[in-house]
Amino acid sequence: MEALKVSYASSEEEGDDDIETVPSKKPKLEENGLKDTIALPPPPPDLLVLPSNSAYKNGDSGNRIRSFPHVEGNYALHVYIPAYLKNNDGAQVHAPHLAKQYHISLSRTVAIRVHQIDSIVAMLRHKLHSQKRYWIEFGKWEVFINDDQTRSFLAMEVTTGGLSEISKQVHVVDEIFRLHNLPEFYKNPRPHISVAWGLGDITLTLKQTADELNRLKGNVGSTKKSIWSYMFNGIECKIGQQTYSIYKGSIV
Repeated sequence: MEALKVSYASSEEEGDDDIETVPSKKPKLEENGLKDTIALPPPPPDLLVLPSNSAYKNGDSGNRIRSFPHVEGNYALHVYIPAYLKNNDGAQVHAPHLAKQYHISLSRTVAIRVHQIDSIVAMLRHKLHSQKRYWIEFGKWEVFINDDQTRSFLAMEVTTGGLSEISKQVHVVDEIFRLHNLPEFYKNPRPHISVAWGLGDITLTLKQTADELNRLKGNVGSTKKSIWSYMFNGIECKIGQQTYSIYKGSIV
């Protein structure tokens, strides 16, 4: 499948920069709210068991590569939607191939100065304080790679529900970044959760894994359209080692 390079950050640690390559076919945007949407259970752990390869890492572990040089007084900033995989009974999933916490990026990981922190956090909270709940649906497995081709990623991609809402949130964050002379998010973002990654360009290997997982999903039943879905319930901002709650929905 032909690929189209799209830059975009997916980071939990200071200086991470997961800029990905995605297929050229764009997913159809849908104004998909709560109506006619069914909550699906999280992907079973056995779907995330990757080929036996020491290069594969969980989504929240491994050697991190700084996307920009460390400068005294600079802090890494990243805005994202947190997501937690849970069992049907609501218990946190703990499995060898599952990270404890995932996220969908709403911004790049960028460097800011200490005097910008209060202003950025205040504006994010003001502009994003009122959000409606909506379902985020992950329709397929996909492969991404960062710009430096130092890391490749296996991810669940949002292909239907939630695309329109996430795009609007990205637009709001972009406006705030522009006011602070910060780089905006990349064009044509492809919302996703990175589940696992490997060092270097191993996209061909990961693509085989993604194709197999997509085949397994298709064999589950003709009525199953998503790998997993969950209710949007918050936005967070990580600056350095501190996490700020930007928006927090009600507990579901």
